[in-house]
Amino acid sequence: MGEGEKARLEAWYDEMQAVHGRLRRALELVRDTAHDDPDPADPVADLLVYCRGFCTALTRHHTAEDAVLFPELERRHPDLADVLRRLRQDHGMIAYLVADLEHALDRATDRVASRDAVVRHLDGVGAIMESHFRYEERALGASSRRSTSGRRVTTCSGRSEPTRSEIAVGRHRAAPPGPARTPVSLAARA
Repeated sequence: MGEGEKARLEAWYDEMQAVHGRLRRALELVRDTAHDDPDPADPVADLLVYCRGFCTALTRHHTAEDAVLFPELERRHPDLADVLRRLRQDHGMIAYLVADLEHALDRATDRVASRDAVVRHLDGVGAIMESHFRYEERALGASSRRSTSGRRVTTCSGRSEPTRSEIAVGRHRAAPPGPARTPVSLAARA
């Protein structure tokens, strides 16, 4: 892989991490709003606006990856085909969960029941989103940070990234701390 290609992959990876950070912060804003004491005049207005914005941003991010970025990565790096297939599966699952969240928002009329239902949906979307982001950052970050020699590199956080062969055989897939993950495509990676 030439220096230009390495630089391109690293720039893409850095941008992906920045977008993931913004989406994580947006989810926190929505969660904080869900737990705030609502305005008695319009109890769910802020929550609806923030949730819809978060849902739109997350959906557009994944749509762009699926339509533009992943096909280009797969063309340039065929060894990433399995990783990209799993990421596309995650995008489908997340889209389904986001649609459920949006349906809960559409039904948001009763102040307490609506807020509780939205919080439950946010927790589900948030857990799957975080697991997906971690896997994506680990799998694609390893590819973007590693030279073709297959040597390990250490990220700025001090973690040692797996080699391409470790990604291919799945030895890098340690489950993140926290509750067990049950969706099939994510559980298969654990």
